[in-house]
Amino acid sequence: EHRSLIIQAVAGETLLLFADQFWKHFCGWAYISGIRRFEGLVSPAVERIVSKLGFERPKSFVHVQMELPELVDG
Repeated sequence: EHRSLIIQAVAGETLLLFADQFWKHFCGWAYISGIRRFEGLVSPAVERIVSKLGFERPKSFVHVQMELPELVDG
């Protein structure tokens, strides 16, 4: 059994600067709390940033979506 923590964050150019101050502590807290994986859905730009923290793109999932057309009575 794997326990995941889904993180939602707004990333910016200073994310990595702040990550240096808190990331190891945050990972330690998560681990002792039983978390064994971080997951998130991010834009390609944020993916480039968080990959520097150790995040990797999973090989088994693809995000898909579909716009629904407006329904017309008749």
